Amino acid sequence: MTSRVLPIKQYLSEWFHSNHSLRFKFNTLHSLDGELLTRPILQSSVNDRLNSDEVQKIVFRLPQVAPFVEQTSVEDTPAGPVIQLCINRRAFIDDTIDKLRGDLDSFPEKCRLNSPKPIKQIVEFSSPNIAKPFHCGHLRSTIIGNVLANLKKYLGNDVIKLNYLGDWGTQFGLLSHGFDCFGSEEELKKSPIKHLFDVYVQANRLDESDDSFRQEAKLKFKSMEKDLDDKEIKKWNLFKQYSMKEYDKIYRQLGIVFDDFHFESMYNKLAHQCVNQLEDLKLIETCPNGAKIILLEKSNSKEDNFSVPLIKNDGSTLYLTRDIAAAIDRKEKYNFDEMYYVVGKEQSDHFNHLRQILFKMGHKWASNLILVSFGRIIGMSTRKGEIIFLEDIINEAKQKCLESTFASKTTKSDHTDIDRLASVLGLTAVYVHDLRTPKSSDYRFDWSKALNLRGQSGISLQYVHARIRSIERFSNVDLDLNVDINYEAIEGSFWDKLLIHLSRFDDVLEETSKKRDPSILVRYLIWLSTFSNGCIPVAKVKGEPKDIAQTRLLIYHCSRKVLQKGLNLIGLEALDQI
Repeated sequence: MTSRVLPIKQYLSEWFHSNHSLRFKFNTLHSLDGELLTRPILQSSVNDRLNSDEVQKIVFRLPQVAPFVEQTSVEDTPAGPVIQLCINRRAFIDDTIDKLRGDLDSFPEKCRLNSPKPIKQIVEFSSPNIAKPFHCGHLRSTIIGNVLANLKKYLGNDVIKLNYLGDWGTQFGLLSHGFDCFGSEEELKKSPIKHLFDVYVQANRLDESDDSFRQEAKLKFKSMEKDLDDKEIKKWNLFKQYSMKEYDKIYRQLGIVFDDFHFESMYNKLAHQCVNQLEDLKLIETCPNGAKIILLEKSNSKEDNFSVPLIKNDGSTLYLTRDIAAAIDRKEKYNFDEMYYVVGKEQSDHFNHLRQILFKMGHKWASNLILVSFGRIIGMSTRKGEIIFLEDIINEAKQKCLESTFASKTTKSDHTDIDRLASVLGLTAVYVHDLRTPKSSDYRFDWSKALNLRGQSGISLQYVHARIRSIERFSNVDLDLNVDINYEAIEGSFWDKLLIHLSRFDDVLEETSKKRDPSILVRYLIWLSTFSNGCIPVAKVKGEPKDIAQTRLLIYHCSRKVLQKGLNLIGLEALDQI
């Protein structure tokens, strides 16, 4: 038997996708004589509206696509035809639970979510700048990119997690000269990132007010680009080594492992070669001051073309030039099918320039470079109201969870385990609070919402997972994954809400992957925890007859496994005890 919601949606989409807008809304209405009534709503296009007779011809075959659909009917409404499906409740439950009974590692294959042939995908994310602390933008790129990569891999693709670090550019000439003026070897060893950032801030102030300082900084970077000064290269390598050591510590805290690390500096020479190719194609213009530019087209053809610089007047490359070289190198090295760039939405123009230039160079595969852009975090600050960096965010979250955990009367963990518990809860709070917002939206960070046990928070997800795990361990009932379901044991609207929600897991995975938006998965998990938690007080396991207890325990187990898999895809450990 095929999947529940997904084949219905796919079947109807095949018919209506080209001319009609397909919108589904699955509501639990009530149970009648063993049947579960749900209503997928199809809203037709305003310009080309179908009548109910035409829709009925299309939905007539639905029972063949999804055997648990027993009857279909269609009625006209002001919003368009409404398809009403009469579903056999028992067949629907069997089909839902059968795919969740075993190991969820094989779930995508059972639901035919896997590609017939694995696709090679690169996900470039995080990408901090050497010698600078992580900030909120890096947090979003890091966790959104990690979810996307985890999900693509779960769906059977060959995924490479790539971290592309900024270690090149005129700012490193500025940092080098600044360190010569007011840097400290001792402070560098004690707190490398903090000290280098302090040096950079001071150097940046001088850069704005002191012409001689600015010129000296430019000369230092120019000598680095041309490999003329071993002293500068050694100093740059030292900054890089210290920075990578600090970043490695942060990634371990976040539980994120990359498959490869690339650096901007790798592409300095290749970037010049790319510009030479563009010159051979007569696409480069040289300005009177020596800078080199390329003309690109506006998306609106009525507007004039515009110029984009690729080489500065001092002969040095730019970030865009190095990005062109990096994309070409990765295609040659990995021969990827798709490459995702997980960056802030303010980089949309940069990404469009990159693709357009690659197309002009004859690289048709540039159509497979995909932008995954996200909005900004607003208002994330410490207790003192100052803007904080990622390490501070992690530590603040852990501290707040430590305070709330010690204050809670329901905490069951040993004191020796409290520190690890607080670390996981802190990360969960930050991750879920960030990811529950649609990725393209800006949002305001609110610690009280992030740590709210009763609200739609990461803490509540961990709480429900641990609560179900406790039922599994202490109900005095053996979990039987092959037990025959007692349908009377799971009657009621609260069970219907949970079962329908479980049936949507495959659909949610596909939609999250297709739209590249983790908020779809995270909101699904939030409602899953809500519906699961709603059943527990009114549908107990312990003390019930064996057939009732085993059926309920199986449903709770399936809910917990989906919750656990979802948390793992987000990049989080699911806690068995809080």
